[in-house]
Amino acid sequence: MKKLLIIIISYTSLVSGGAIAQSNFPMTEGGFMTTSWEIDALTYEDEWNYGYTREGSTTFIDDINGDGVSDLFTLSPLASTNGHYNNGCIQAVDPRNGNIIWEVSGTSYSEYLGEGITFIDDINGDTVSDLYLVSTEYASTNGLYSNGYFKAINGSNGNILWEIHGTSDYERLGDGITFIDDIDGDGVGEILSAVFSASTNGLQGNGYIKVLNGLDGSIIWQVHGTSDNEYLGEGITFIDDINGDAVSDMLSPSPSASTNGFTTNGCVTAIDPINGTILWQVHGTSDNERLGDGITFIDDIDGDGVGEMLSASPSASTNGLSYNGCIKVIDPTNGSIILQVHGTNNYERLGEEIAFFEDITSDGVSELYSMSMMEDPYNYYETIINIKVIDPINGTILWQVDGTSDREYWWATAEIAFFGDLNSDGVSDIYHASAYASTNGFYQNGYIKVLDGSDGNILWEIHGTSDYEYLGEGITFIDDINGDAVSDILSPSAYASTNGFHQNGYIKVLNSLDGSILWQVHGTSDNEHLGEGITFIDDINGDGVGEILSAASSASTNGFYQNGCIRVIDPIHGTILWQVDGTSDNEYLGAGITFIDDINGDAVSDILSPSPHAYTNGLSSNGCIRVIDPIHGTILWQVDG
Repeated sequence: MKKLLIIIISYTSLVSGGAIAQSNFPMTEGGFMTTSWEIDALTYEDEWNYGYTREGSTTFIDDINGDGVSDLFTLSPLASTNGHYNNGCIQAVDPRNGNIIWEVSGTSYSEYLGEGITFIDDINGDTVSDLYLVSTEYASTNGLYSNGYFKAINGSNGNILWEIHGTSDYERLGDGITFIDDIDGDGVGEILSAVFSASTNGLQGNGYIKVLNGLDGSIIWQVHGTSDNEYLGEGITFIDDINGDAVSDMLSPSPSASTNGFTTNGCVTAIDPINGTILWQVHGTSDNERLGDGITFIDDIDGDGVGEMLSASPSASTNGLSYNGCIKVIDPTNGSIILQVHGTNNYERLGEEIAFFEDITSDGVSELYSMSMMEDPYNYYETIINIKVIDPINGTILWQVDGTSDREYWWATAEIAFFGDLNSDGVSDIYHASAYASTNGFYQNGYIKVLDGSDGNILWEIHGTSDYEYLGEGITFIDDINGDAVSDILSPSAYASTNGFHQNGYIKVLNSLDGSILWQVHGTSDNEHLGEGITFIDDINGDGVGEILSAASSASTNGFYQNGCIRVIDPIHGTILWQVDGTSDNEYLGAGITFIDDINGDAVSDILSPSPHAYTNGLSSNGCIRVIDPIHGTILWQVDG
């Protein structure tokens, strides 16, 4: 009989909270749960840190005790052990019996050991994968404050293979970690630590980049920012070899940098990753330019055989305008500016959203598509969309479309996508939607438009017909269902209010050639939220087309409040094939669903649906787990807390 092993981690606030439990679920209808073992979780306290919480986690690693079974690794960054508070702890656990194979705890207050773990290949030759352990920004060691550290841990026994600590306050060694190729020939990849907020060498916020030997932790090279607020290392990316040593070079964009007397002008630095030599550096030339923000790599336009680098700066104020935005094309071989295009209106924010479009001008280079929000800062409600297609070789505006109503962009990011050629003119066309747009006298009704890629003319458009319809939110392109050989458009609006209901939601399928509605299905009760949590699953009704699953965990149906609801819908006709509703208030059925191997022998993957907040059997928030047959919606088994 096939069995599914499920590890349940339950963390509870304050002391002795939670347990780790391994359970075997026989995969038959009416199945049951038997607990094989459990161990108490370490003492810890939940706390908020700058808007996020640190939570424990688990993962499986190599077999480290030779029993032929992969062992379990638990990370508890909030653990308080050995008299310390929130020092953190990591454990290797035998999943067969729960025995702790080894354990390592942090050695200082608020160290949060276990928050930054990376599993690596074996570096000490014992055939077991090892670990890199990174400190958080709060780790303070050797009498310093927030200096940070980096350690390599033996995966077999938890021993420290090597460690390196920051040597100054606020160095935050270990922050901004990237793993790179071996550069010293010892066969082990290196470790790059880029800490843009570090203050070193008597400067403030200059930042630094260090490369550590992955085998022993020694510093191969390091480079520090040379001015206050340079923020070197704010971003790291790798580009083609530009200095002829056959090794990809490193680019560090620092859009928050304030240099050369400007404020937040930004800068970009190119570095040789072999030895840390700075190849070139270019700085923004106006306040708030944020040069280096929105870096994109494009085709070669100057004929040197190397693709160019594009930096979009929508917040730049240039040519005497305010927040008009600018786009610069930079030669990555030497940092020179090849081309720059500036917005022509106040608050245009040119470059806010960019994409690359096919070559309209037949010059061998893809065109640049820019969509931006033109917002009047003195009237928050007056916001329209500006779309431009730009030739990146000479900066020519090939075509431009401006929005025609206020609030077209308000509180939402409009979406774009590139269709195939719908009107047979040889150029792909452009889909554009803004779910929060207010048009035709409605408020946040939303719209969908398709633009001719050649000249920007509107091929078709459809607008929502009621307030808060949010037409265009969560758009998905699906296989052709009406036989015209063009993919169609699935448009769900989970919070739309239609047919006299409140937030019942709907799903529509549109013909992408003309925007006509092929079918639509509406929720049939208040707060049903039909269209929430869209997923596509295997074909279950034998028509050769996969089905649509809508998991609306916040739905309120059958007289319950936020019980949740899961539906499966035939995408060809819009027929609801089956529906399962939660059976208690605050159950949130459908939150976090997962597809698992087939357990009932029908050759279709089944649905695992956890509801950790469910109230069942007279208990409060005890939670439950269900496995559902996606063919019929039958509940194969359910386990309650």
